Amino acid sequence: MNSGQPDSIVVEESYLSLRTGVCGIGPYRSDLLELYLRWEHDPASMIGFGQRIPLSAERRRARLDHQLTNESASRFTVYDLVGDTPVPAGFTVLTQAKDGLSAEYELLIAPEARGRGLGREATLLTVDYAFHIGAVRTVWLRAAAQNTAALKVYERCGFTERGRLRQTRTWRGELCDEVFMDIQVGDLPRPSVIPTDRPAL
Repeated sequence: MNSGQPDSIVVEESYLSLRTGVCGIGPYRSDLLELYLRWEHDPASMIGFGQRIPLSAERRRARLDHQLTNESASRFTVYDLVGDTPVPAGFTVLTQAKDGLSAEYELLIAPEARGRGLGREATLLTVDYAFHIGAVRTVWLRAAAQNTAALKVYERCGFTERGRLRQTRTWRGELCDEVFMDIQVGDLPRPSVIPTDRPAL
């Protein structure tokens, strides 16, 4: 199957911070700018994020440079691990509050990688990282109420709806509610994948 990835992209196992058998997350990468831009310009992605105007490559490069040095946010590339080598398949973001106790979560899965469970796996890995490495107490997110597919994924990951703002988002040109959800460590539906039996030094 054609994954839509440029042939020049080489991904080593060392890029992965956390992984399961089918999905891994690793640091944001400047050499993946064209992929990030293509994923973000997908119409479904723009609708999901409420973005109305596409970014130019120059503006996206400037934003990426800022994102790579912004210490208030942890940004991860999502990798599909089903094949022989890891394939970039999306990204996740954790933006911490100033007190470090909570973080906002964002997810984007590449158009060609959707429908295979990577959104759930990437979410669980990123939230696992937030709780057990980032020492965050609560991870929260917001999504359009009409984005039912995403809301179902988040519910399966342990997120619970905590409220909504009425008619503050758009979905395919129409106003809709914005849903707020959160999760704490005890809500995770599976054990952490971070090993606890290895010495730190």
